[in-house]
Amino acid sequence: MATTLNKVRSGDPLVIPAATYNAFVDAARDHRERQRSATRDGLPDWRQTGIVLVRNDSGADRARFDVLGVSSPVITPTDNADAFKERVALKGVTPTTAHAGRFVILLEPVKNGLFGRGCVDGVCVARVKMNDERHVFAEAKDGQADKLESGAAGSACLLWVQPPSDRAPDPTVAWALIRVGLRGGGGELVLVQVRQDGGAAGDLVTPCSWTYSLYPPETADVSTATPLAEHCVPARARTAVGRYRAAADGTWGLATRHPLTGAWLLLLACDEVEAVTACDDGGSP
Repeated sequence: MATTLNKVRSGDPLVIPAATYNAFVDAARDHRERQRSATRDGLPDWRQTGIVLVRNDSGADRARFDVLGVSSPVITPTDNADAFKERVALKGVTPTTAHAGRFVILLEPVKNGLFGRGCVDGVCVARVKMNDERHVFAEAKDGQADKLESGAAGSACLLWVQPPSDRAPDPTVAWALIRVGLRGGGGELVLVQVRQDGGAAGDLVTPCSWTYSLYPPETADVSTATPLAEHCVPARARTAVGRYRAAADGTWGLATRHPLTGAWLLLLACDEVEAVTACDDGGSP
């Protein structure tokens, strides 16, 4: 027979049937066992892969929609193989350049050292500093945990951006709906500007080794702007030996981002060409 659990009013005589009292005991035991299980594991149970548990290891309390770089799992296979396989829980740190494409957007405030939910793949809300209103991608910024930054490419796709007229107090920072994950960036061809930052021209016995910094196409002055990447070698094949003329600063190039690592890859610096010298007599060599 089902146990009846009825509330009593103040002043009513308290009569507790055995079945009801036993139900209270069972509920208390179940609650205690759940507490013990959570203490043993140290992790709440969360199994959805697009939204994961994140431990805030950034050294400061973080607000909802802040950005944390993924450092490592909280429990590694070496620590506990079974616990590692059972659930996903990540360590979140202040983003660095190494966290391009490897970050979470927090879905709730998280105090330092505690756990919260974060979005690593899918559609969510985020704050984005709009470096150019034409940008349709965003990426984590080195040392910046309160917002993403827009760019010509990135691992997050901007699905919708708050109009400039609606932004306050900073008109450059917008609320946005973004799609997080590798699908949002990587693999697309991006027009960039280049600036030679190292290497040598090469000669009859030495291959050319020019390298370039990459800049967004809207950059006004590449000599003072912050590059997207540095020391990139064009993927276009150079001859084994021979002298090349470096591309002039501000020359256009084509680049892409590696779909797995997020690293910038320079495909072509348009003005880099082999250096040729006319024969003294003007004839054929």
